[in-house]
Amino acid sequence: MTTIRLRRSAGVSLIALLASAPAFAQTALPPITVTTPKAQGATLEREPVAKPAQPAAQAEPVAPAPAPKKKSAGATPPAVIAPVTTTAPNDSEQPQARAPAIATSDTGTSVSVVTARDIEAQQIRTVPEALRSLPGVSVSRVGNAGGVTQVRLRGAEGNHTLVLIDGIQANTPAEGEFDFSNLPAEDIERIEVIRGPMSGLYGTGAVGGVINITTKKARGPATLTLRSEIGSFGTQDLAVRAQGGNETGYLAASGHFRKSAGYNITEAANSTSGENDRLRIGSFALNGGIKIAPTASLDMTLRNINKFADRDAFDSSSGVASDDASTLKSSVWLAGIGLKVDSLEGKLTHELRLDHNATRLNDFDRHPVFGEYKSINDSRRTTAGYAATYRLDTPAIWAKHAVTGLVQKEAEVFTPLSDFEDGVERSRNRVSFAGEWRGTFADQFDVVAGARRDNNDVFADFTTWRTSAAWRIPGTGIRPHASYGTAVKLPSMYEQFGAFPAIFIANPNLQPETSRGFDAGVEFTWLSGKAVLDVTYFRSVLKNEIDVVGFPQQPINQDGKSHRQGIEVASRLQITPAIALGMAYTYTDAREPDGQREDRRAPHSGRVDLSTRFAEGKGTFNIAAAYNGRMPDNTICFGLTCPPARVELNSALVVSVAAAYKLQSNLEVFGRVENALDRQYQEIYGYNTPGIAAYVGMKVTFGPGAK
Repeated sequence: MTTIRLRRSAGVSLIALLASAPAFAQTALPPITVTTPKAQGATLEREPVAKPAQPAAQAEPVAPAPAPKKKSAGATPPAVIAPVTTTAPNDSEQPQARAPAIATSDTGTSVSVVTARDIEAQQIRTVPEALRSLPGVSVSRVGNAGGVTQVRLRGAEGNHTLVLIDGIQANTPAEGEFDFSNLPAEDIERIEVIRGPMSGLYGTGAVGGVINITTKKARGPATLTLRSEIGSFGTQDLAVRAQGGNETGYLAASGHFRKSAGYNITEAANSTSGENDRLRIGSFALNGGIKIAPTASLDMTLRNINKFADRDAFDSSSGVASDDASTLKSSVWLAGIGLKVDSLEGKLTHELRLDHNATRLNDFDRHPVFGEYKSINDSRRTTAGYAATYRLDTPAIWAKHAVTGLVQKEAEVFTPLSDFEDGVERSRNRVSFAGEWRGTFADQFDVVAGARRDNNDVFADFTTWRTSAAWRIPGTGIRPHASYGTAVKLPSMYEQFGAFPAIFIANPNLQPETSRGFDAGVEFTWLSGKAVLDVTYFRSVLKNEIDVVGFPQQPINQDGKSHRQGIEVASRLQITPAIALGMAYTYTDAREPDGQREDRRAPHSGRVDLSTRFAEGKGTFNIAAAYNGRMPDNTICFGLTCPPARVELNSALVVSVAAAYKLQSNLEVFGRVENALDRQYQEIYGYNTPGIAAYVGMKVTFGPGAK
């Protein structure tokens, strides 16, 4: 099988539309303010339907001036790397959120938050670019934006990252992970990177951590937004979004299409034809909600992503990537519906959920040795669950509590439909029970403890747990924080049941991987929250690590333990009311049981962002520099004459520049330059990354909700 398994120019125009666009009066944007981001994915707690009434201007605090006493000791979070954010009523939390938005300063868990404002300011088009070089995060992509893309947390494997999109698990049962090339950043409201073992909340897969993605919901009067972009590599990009909502209900629909003529992803020295590798990706999303009673709400979400991309494989005898005519396709369907009800005067919140993930991966291999064949892996996951949160105060000990219970049933199905496989449907099921207690004492000390029991029909049952604590020491600007937990990763269904004659043999006797780990750090806050520094040490141990060995290749559980440890540093400085600087650095030491460094995990990585607004808020400018140090990799071979060889990939400093300007309140022009220094580097041995590229475009909004 030659699919790379990453574990071990005229374009669409808006000119005609702009000619008829209404000329809204110029209005200055809100001033830049620094606020405390919030995390929804770091807790099981459910948010009540009926929120406490607040004045409209305070739906999301605009600036802590003066900050509440609780936040003055370090409310600004340690890990917001895109540093310039503006707040307005349009940025308020969504009414149908799966979990409450907890300030990152109120949890001992290490969390980084990337907001829609950050994505827009940097003109990020793919989720991996938003994540690149955040604390504890590494990205590996095969060639262009359509190539298989892994995101690793704290030196763990790509399939040790659990991905949630609007609460729906996006990891496929077939591969056990999520290919991040399947997710544009177009309609994303926030991305939360939650680091550390999280199986105590989410079950299998959350070994390195969780990436929790929330998409935009509708707010306010009806609007229609169109964005068009053209640029390097024959890129054409069009996005459309229609939305509207009020306190009773909301509905939003969005679509996005991007195509590129591409570039040659195969290393030039080994290329024979110099062919370009194309990309097409289209997505559609629909979400809505209705308040069916003062204390009850119903919400739904539906998302489909279809991708087509050219790919090049490794030569089976030499272990060197070379041009071929192979292609890959994927189709991802994510759907969910939820009913939420408050009782006991809002103290008790119930939630019923039904979620579904259907993913089909198609690989059409046109190999000079093995010939042409088709590989199709079809997988589905259906999850039904009930959760309840009870909130209470105990004034006698100056404490507030939230206790949450969860029961969940999950069914996974995998069908290998390749030319050479049996087409037999395999399934596995589990029933899970989880509980969490979250307490705040004296408005300064926060503790969380949770545990989960997973009863499996194929593997032995297992119990995982997690606890964390944080202390906002009053009057000091110091916040120590720590967490400790365990995690489990079940073998993927392909590792159990997949097949490729003479190349790959599945192993139905694989055992789950298990891990335990902790982190501890201190956050320092100065200048009333304008300057923040957080330093965190992490360490984890992995048992039964799954690796692919031999020829024909077969997955096995390795003997011994794999160790991961490192240091994460994040800081932010509000230089002026209009200029902010963010910096991050991560040291990662990830070792296999034999002591060898794990592939594609750079010991040193970092990121710097400088953001500003000008012209009374009508203009924005952002420059970002991401560094990835030297790291080991291996060649990939399918033959006895080609033993895998250890190689080292060079370091890379990738700089991107983005600017935008509002010509009027509903019309914006923008442009950006990616890889501005035109660095030549590789994230996967043998595969090129794009050189310098430039893009320009326009965005226009119609309707009474246009700003």
